[in-house]
Amino acid sequence: MYRWLNPSHPRTLQGAIMLGYLTAVFSLLGGAVALLLPAIAVGAGAFGTANDKRIGWYALIGGSGLMLALDLLLVFIQLAAGSIVGTLITFNSSIFTGAVFLLAIHRHSREYQQIWFS
Repeated sequence: MYRWLNPSHPRTLQGAIMLGYLTAVFSLLGGAVALLLPAIAVGAGAFGTANDKRIGWYALIGGSGLMLALDLLLVFIQLAAGSIVGTLITFNSSIFTGAVFLLAIHRHSREYQQIWFS
């Protein structure tokens, strides 16, 4: 049986899964073509992580790390162009992507996946 959220996971991993779903949905709704593949990786990785799959955890980390790098690159590009509003909007989205990445690589999340994931 597949599940969207696993209550037996530590809170850091549960937070990464929930924020991963939200990040993936909002990135797909945003329509940025550059974020299409990382958004799919984050969404699929969150689902795989909720179902105790190590490959899902890796996809969650890889997708959120790539999204974070692209978001920060876009922040610096918009800052150099002088677009303050665009910079703030992109920086706001990068905060949530960074939270997914940091929660997924947290010590509790790493220890849990090393023991329980297949």
